[in-house]
Amino acid sequence: PEGALAQARGLLADLGALEGGRITGHGRAMAGLAVHPRLAHMLLRAGRGAARLAAVLSEGERPPAGSADLLPVLEGRARPEARAR
Repeated sequence: PEGALAQARGLLADLGALEGGRITGHGRAMAGLAVHPRLAHMLLRAGRGAARLAAVLSEGERPPAGSADLLPVLEGRARPEARAR
């Protein structure tokens, strides 16, 4: 557990959520989003435009096999029939 805690603190510091072991304003805002710290940081920095991407990433959707391009997944979510899921 000690190593995992150090790794978590390191991530939070890298994201600007901790500074000198204390939570920052950005960290408080991240905590209020109730998503993984990386997604919270992305949403706060990129704004509302990143919401669909955050949803795709948090739900574990993946691009077609052999690709790293998430655009087809995002475009699929934009179609009305995809939103009915």
